Amino acid sequence: MTGFGFEPPCVEFPPGLVDRRGFRLRPGSAVTVRTGAHAGLAGEVVAWAGDRGVEVLAGERLVTVDPFDLERTDARLDAPVTVGLTVVEPDPVPTLLVVTVGNRDLVARPTGDSPFPPSGDFPVEHAPDGPPSARARRVSARAWGAACLAALERHREQDRAALVVEHLDAPIVGRVLREAALPAVLERLVFVVTDQDPAHPDDTVAFGELLRWWVEGSAFDRDRPIRSLEPPIVLHHAPHVLQAVVHFVSEALGPLVGGVQRVAVARSGGTPAMGFGSLLAALAVTGPEQVVRDIDVPLDQPIIEMDVGPGHPLHGLR
Repeated sequence: MTGFGFEPPCVEFPPGLVDRRGFRLRPGSAVTVRTGAHAGLAGEVVAWAGDRGVEVLAGERLVTVDPFDLERTDARLDAPVTVGLTVVEPDPVPTLLVVTVGNRDLVARPTGDSPFPPSGDFPVEHAPDGPPSARARRVSARAWGAACLAALERHREQDRAALVVEHLDAPIVGRVLREAALPAVLERLVFVVTDQDPAHPDDTVAFGELLRWWVEGSAFDRDRPIRSLEPPIVLHHAPHVLQAVVHFVSEALGPLVGGVQRVAVARSGGTPAMGFGSLLAALAVTGPEQVVRDIDVPLDQPIIEMDVGPGHPLHGLR
């Protein structure tokens, strides 16, 4: 999410465009032109050109290419230009967005008058017998999040959203709400968080509530409104075990998928089991005509998406 008052360009891009192999194209896709007048060029898909195809930025050249002439390479882009763009699908498809939350999903802004305690006041240590990378000090998401919620409760309810968005940031969630190829209006949004027994320093139950305030407070800085912000899905047991995540998230998602045509799962936060388990849960509870979209948010790279609908190999999991 960029700073307040900045409104980045908005790109309209339809969901059904695929390359010559049937791989989905979207702004930020790294591609090579295999056939046609521009064969041999490689670059980044940056826009939709209607009946003429898609626009590809290849170095300093902007060319229009038929999708059938393209092959998506999924290569790392040196200087992607689509990061930060708002991507909107032209046809409204009622969508439920599911976001798994990890301890990187909420950070403190460098403000001097914050009502929230510094995250560095709540460090924890990894197990001393692990590798050096695992022994580094990190922030206790559970303790810091709880302290932030306690500080927030000392302020009037009508002021809380503004305080959260002024002093805290949600960089990954912000990128999903801006850059993911979704309809202009989201039908529903739900976070998946953890609150284990016994408690774990990485538990994100407080982050779920703080992120709800952040989404409300950042609405003015976002082109994509949300009709319904649902209570978080809380995992109380084994968020690192795929089977447990699938079981609990399936039960919680069941009542939320009615009335939507797509369930999009942003799985860049939390444990790998939370991400893939939420994706499998979405596949389990949606109907054969509904589409499940996987959303991944790589650091400093365009968002990666995959649609699972009729004709996709994973569609049979339903």
